[in-house]
Amino acid sequence: IAPNCLDTKEGLTSVLARCAAVVLVIEKINCAKQHGSHAKTAHRLALMASALEPSRGTDRPLEVTAADVKAQEQAMLKSIPWQKFLLPSCASWLSLFVLRFDTLMHGSAVPFVARALEHAMTCAGLLTMWRAPDAERPPRRIATGLLAISFVCAGLLVLDDLTHPSFDDIAPQVLVAAVSHGIGQAVAEEVPPEARRRALMGLEVATDAFGLELCTAAKLTAESLRSALSETQANQG
Repeated sequence: IAPNCLDTKEGLTSVLARCAAVVLVIEKINCAKQHGSHAKTAHRLALMASALEPSRGTDRPLEVTAADVKAQEQAMLKSIPWQKFLLPSCASWLSLFVLRFDTLMHGSAVPFVARALEHAMTCAGLLTMWRAPDAERPPRRIATGLLAISFVCAGLLVLDDLTHPSFDDIAPQVLVAAVSHGIGQAVAEEVPPEARRRALMGLEVATDAFGLELCTAAKLTAESLRSALSETQANQG
């Protein structure tokens, strides 16, 4: 940014459009959306930038347009060395969640957690092949759901821990299918109730998903797994 660019209306408009473009790129990275939603976001950010008070002696009203924001976004994206960036993926979220959980539990559930992580990573690979992330199922939510389901498979939780009164009748069936149908059988060796309660609390803290949010992540992930398995089996047949 040139030192004196804020002294003119054009320079200030360019800087505000660039700031809005940064916010737009961050929103796109955080959550995949449809193209139309991006267009609305660019327009909204342009209006917000235009509403800012003039400064540096510029008393004329600012007019940042969506086209200004998009132009700055294009320039920024072309200048960024993307090969140096590692954007969060389902696998990276899983590794982070397990590290947090293991720290919270002081390593007391290592065998169960190792089994759960192996299972979750296998499912993550399946979903990566067959299901692209979207606004409802971003990588973090899928990783949360996968880890919760895998905790059931490893014996740290039971299916009842992932159901919620607000769910419809089909939701528990979807979760059962995710655990048992071609993904991995739930083990007979379950931890005692008190240890299970601590595991559930640890999972909620590690993923920052509590109650309904955790159950919803498991339900949506189970639906995606069931769909991905059906497509896999159809292609193999």
